[in-house]
Amino acid sequence: MKKHLFNISVMLLIQAVSASAFAQVTGDTISGILSGKDGPLKMVRVTERNANDSVVSFGITDFEGKFSFRLVNNMDRLYISYKGYETVDIPITRLHYELKMKESGNLPGVVYYDGGPGADSPIPLRETRETKDTIDISAFEFLGFTTIDEILNAETGLDLPE
Repeated sequence: MKKHLFNISVMLLIQAVSASAFAQVTGDTISGILSGKDGPLKMVRVTERNANDSVVSFGITDFEGKFSFRLVNNMDRLYISYKGYETVDIPITRLHYELKMKESGNLPGVVYYDGGPGADSPIPLRETRETKDTIDISAFEFLGFTTIDEILNAETGLDLPE
């Protein structure tokens, strides 16, 4: 009987130690990778939200879809919302996530049109505009430029076709 109680005690101790080894605690770093059907999702805000639905911590995905931030409370939720994808709202149960976001169809609040101006477009043809500016190159002579292309390339970084 004593041996049986000893075995149960050891098993409970092992379970308690292993559970605490994988538990999230305040200050731990939550990290992960977000992707969609076409690869990594860039510039997505991943938030930790508390019971009042307030954002208490967050991270933003980089160009590889990776994010990380410090955990404030292990009882909070991981919340991810990105236009064109279904919202993710899950309890924080681990320190690393690899999530593939599901597309939600059309973007909310966006109306799609197939034609150009005047073809079922919400902007009437008479309201479309074309803007032309005239630049006097003599104002730039002191800089050593000889063509407007040189000025635009230097000032804006535009790569104009020859």
